[in-house]
Amino acid sequence: MSQLVDILSMAGYKHVQTYIQSGNIILDTEKSKVATAEDIRMLIKESIGADLHVIMKSVDELGRAINESPYRDTDDPTCVFLVLSNNILDPVPVHELQQTDFGQEKLFFGKESIHLWLPWDAKPKRLNNAFLEKRLGIVSTMRNIRVATKIYELAIK
Repeated sequence: MSQLVDILSMAGYKHVQTYIQSGNIILDTEKSKVATAEDIRMLIKESIGADLHVIMKSVDELGRAINESPYRDTDDPTCVFLVLSNNILDPVPVHELQQTDFGQEKLFFGKESIHLWLPWDAKPKRLNNAFLEKRLGIVSTMRNIRVATKIYELAIK
């Protein structure tokens, strides 16, 4: 991740930092989210060779996503996840998923993200990032709420 910080800093981004090894980047930019996402995607592709999707959220959007989670005050935050996307969700598959019984797994569509409650047990999870991407026709990333909160805290410093 230090290589990524160097790449983005040399490209002119300010206050670049990363958090853990899963592609979480915090930076300052004057560019739009769309332009920044595409620029970062191309920089990574040219420098590292990986053609990755870049999900962009402003500090305010990330803060709202965390705060709108109906599961954030649980006794076990390791079960709470945010699914973030740059895409606008189609209401038809959203409605279909809202009507689906996922057993102990829970799903909530907020304004800023999709919120999941995934209890810790040995069973494979039906609600996961790949499932949601396929059903909703989106590109997304999934983060535990503790990771999202830490990124938010670093960003507002």
